[in-house]
Amino acid sequence: NQTRSELNSDYSDRLLAMLQRRWPSAKPELIEGMAATAGALGGLGINAPLRMAHFMGQISQETGGGIEMIERLNYSAARMMKVFPKRFPNKASTEGFVNDERAFGNKVYNGRMGNRLGSDDGFNFRGRGCLQITGRDSYDAIGKSCHLDLVDNPDLAIDPRQTLLIAATEFVKSGCLAECDRDDVVQVSARINLGHPTNSPGKINGLDDRKAQLALWKREFGVS
Repeated sequence: NQTRSELNSDYSDRLLAMLQRRWPSAKPELIEGMAATAGALGGLGINAPLRMAHFMGQISQETGGGIEMIERLNYSAARMMKVFPKRFPNKASTEGFVNDERAFGNKVYNGRMGNRLGSDDGFNFRGRGCLQITGRDSYDAIGKSCHLDLVDNPDLAIDPRQTLLIAATEFVKSGCLAECDRDDVVQVSARINLGHPTNSPGKINGLDDRKAQLALWKREFGVS
């Protein structure tokens, strides 16, 4: 019989090979760190091929295959007005925020998600990691669940040895496992992208890509 460490090693080697195939442009240290910590997934209940396929599909979409591990906030004026029309109703309102990630992040994120007004919380707690954890409250709650101080050290969310654990914890806390077992990619995607189930799939960003990524990862895990 194989020991637990041998089983974990096999699991890590398998995930490493998968990530090398599916995330060809990701930094080697990222996928190596993720593969080395793959044993954490089973402890959180991401322990069946269908659950793994859904989880890997979502993090693949969220990060563009491991390329975008931190949210880019260098918006043009036109994009600000399109994405955040209430905050930037006209071009004049965008002055001072174009290509200034700190100012822009604080403008659009402060005053919600636990981010304090008059602070740098919006920028400091912008999206990071495999599931783009966002907002002071989420950094605090997920950090406590992982026994990591993400509030004082938010870049731990992109640490190759921590990012898989953090994303898996967020995935489980978001209520995704039951939706995985029903193979409901719409509601898994809604919980990740919107933070809650939805009757309006059109509101989910990147839904078609999430479905495509799920299909790819189902093949990797042998799920029909």
